[in-house]
This record gives sequence, structure tokens and C-alpha cells, in this order.
Amino acid sequence: MKSRKIVLCFAVVISLLGAGCSKAKPPVTPQPGPGKTEATKTAEPEATKPGMAEVDGTAAAESQLAAGKELFTTYCAACHGDTGDGNGTAARFLYPKPRNFRDAKFRLVTTTNRVPSDDDLTRVLEHGMPGSAMFSFAHLAESDRRALVAYVRQLARTGVEDRLKQAAAEFGETPDPAELAADVDSKSKPGPGITIPAGLLASSDESVSRGRQIYVKQGCVSCHGDTGKGDGVQDQRDDDGTPTSPRDYTRGIFKGGRETEQLYARTLLGMPGSPMPSSANLKPEEIADLVHYLQSMSDPSAQAKVEHKRVRLVAKRAGQSLPEVIPDSDWES
Repeated sequence: MKSRKIVLCFAVVISLLGAGCSKAKPPVTPQPGPGKTEATKTAEPEATKPGMAEVDGTAAAESQLAAGKELFTTYCAACHGDTGDGNGTAARFLYPKPRNFRDAKFRLVTTTNRVPSDDDLTRVLEHGMPGSAMFSFAHLAESDRRALVAYVRQLARTGVEDRLKQAAAEFGETPDPAELAADVDSKSKPGPGITIPAGLLASSDESVSRGRQIYVKQGCVSCHGDTGKGDGVQDQRDDDGTPTSPRDYTRGIFKGGRETEQLYARTLLGMPGSPMPSSANLKPEEIADLVHYLQSMSDPSAQAKVEHKRVRLVAKRAGQSLPEVIPDSDWES
């Protein structure tokens, strides 16, 4: 027999989870720019006018950012804060802490300059980050996910620009607008994606054995421990001073997924903003061997078990007050 207290406890848990998420809203789809309608989008006699394409592009980008801001307020601000600084109302209850987008240091990147591509940010939205409170938003429309990515990128760009202006002000200088824009671009626009040579993705016993040797030689044991349990150096902090700890590879939980391509990128590029360094000194085949060794430490099914999934719970309204004791059969009906 289950008592009425279970119902009350369940309600409390649901209310706490809801504190970090606003009520779901219909998809926010960017609307056509000023003066544009569905009819005028098919007939484009004015599109040939000088500058018209640029105007339309700007209007579309502004519309997308506006949609992204609304979505961010609805789904993200409770944790990441209204300005994306990682200090939302729920942030103090979470560990790891929500990402400060204004720092422009994203952990999961696949580009040569370690600035996330749109695909990198979209992947996080679609898969979440296992081992953290960041869950999947794959239920959102694709256009909404793109709008969120654009807005998060804008938050990061604004943070970079503000820091550059502050640094100039400390020297009593006013940055040249063109130079400032170029500097912001260099720090906030993603570079080319990394290239993984073909033929390196297949694992083998020989590759795993070589990977073990590289794991020791590269110094991975100092943080992650000889057996990969993350029991090496424990006093570690992210760039913002937040305490962190090495990954326990034996658990098989990876924030960006355990796919070979993803772990290759984490190994080659490191994880910006964290103590996890780049291993750019390694050859591509050495990185592949190391990745295969890391994968060999855990059961491949472990990752799937911890990935966030959305399940719809349908609650029926009781036609009368709940009794003190509820029969087990009533929970199945």
C-alpha cells in the first residue's frame, strides 16, 4: 500500500524541477522582416535592387536573434541567467555550474581555433551534457534550435567585446571601432573544423595497447589515474575558479558523447575553460589509439543509460479527494 505522502513528495519534486524550466511554449519561428509577407517572398522583383539582399539578410538575422532571446528566456535563463552569465536563479543548486556564455569558453568544440561551430552548439542542445543538469532540447523545432544557437553566440560575442573595451579603458584608451570588430571576430567566430584522417576510427586490440602506452607517456595518469578512475590530482579548478575533478573514464560518461570522433576532438583540442589541455603534440594515429584505449575502459552501453531523455507523464484528475491510503491497483489504472 502506498500512502498519500508519496503523492505529496512527487508533487514537491515536480515543482523543484519546474523551477528551472518555464512552461513550454509553441515553437518560436522567426517572422519575415518588415514589409515582407509570404506573398512577397515568392515574387521578388525588388530583390535585384542594390543592397536589397543585405537588408533582407540583416532583417532575417535580427528576427532570428529576437526569437532566440525569447526562447532563451523561456528555457535557459533560469540556469544561465538573463544575460547568459551563468548566474540564473537555479544556478546555486547545480553542480557543475551552468555555463557562463559571456566567457566564450565552450567545452565541446571541434574547430581549429576552439570556438564552437553551430553544429557543436546544436549537438549540445540536442543531446544535453550527461553528468550535468544540462538536458536535451531536441523536442524544439529545428528553427528554434538554430535561433537559440544564434542568440547564445551573440551572448558570447557581447562578452568578448565588453572585455576588450574594459581592457582598453584600463589604459585610458578608446578602441578603434573597426579594429575592435576585427578583434571580436577573431575571438568569437569559429574557424575551420578539424580533420580526422580516414582509417583511424576503427579500434583493435593493438590500437588499445598502443593507446595505453600513450596514456602513460602523455601524462594522463597524473589526473585521471593509472586505471582511469579519475583518482589523480584532485585540487583542480576551471578558469573561473570553480572546483572541478578529472573524468572517471571507467564510468563511461562523456559530456560530449563517447563517439570516436567526439573523443578525438576532446583529446586534440582539450576543453576550453577547464584543466583538460590540448594534446596537439600527438600525431593523428596516436590520438586515435589513445581514444580507443579510453573507450576500452567502460561498457559502451553506459553512455546511453545516462543521456537525458524526455518522457511525457499523463496525470489524470481525481474525481474526489484522495484517501489517506491508496491501493496499489489504483496506481496502475
